[in-house]
Amino acid sequence: MTFAPLFMKDCTFTVAGTDYAGELSSVRIVPTSSQVNWHGLTPDSAFSESSAPTFACTVGYAQDWEEPTSWANFLYDSNGTTQAVTFMPKAGGTVSWTVNISVIPGDIGGDVGGFAEATVTLGCDMPTKTVTPAAVAGASKAA
Repeated sequence: MTFAPLFMKDCTFTVAGTDYAGELSSVRIVPTSSQVNWHGLTPDSAFSESSAPTFACTVGYAQDWEEPTSWANFLYDSNGTTQAVTFMPKAGGTVSWTVNISVIPGDIGGDVGGFAEATVTLGCDMPTKTVTPAAVAGASKAA
């Protein structure tokens, strides 16, 4: 087995046919669960269980309010909707993840003298992993 760690530099992040990757600086689909422990009055009476995970999609981005189809405007205009997102951590690669995000608006504005950056955390369902055979993925990248 050859291990090749993912280096985030050429990704896709597509919603309803629009790829917002050029506006985003980070994407994380984050599971959260809790560990519950119970201990009885004897040393061999200890139990642990994990709760079912919940997921959130955290996205870092630069704001562009002038472009009507920007990510910032998408978040604002789509507030309260559920949207399917496909995230491919390596454009033209073989693995992609699809989640349904619950859209909320992100920050408006930022610090003087810098780009208006923001991070938004969107609730989502458990991601679905899709693996495309390498020959197909390579052909779609060449197209």
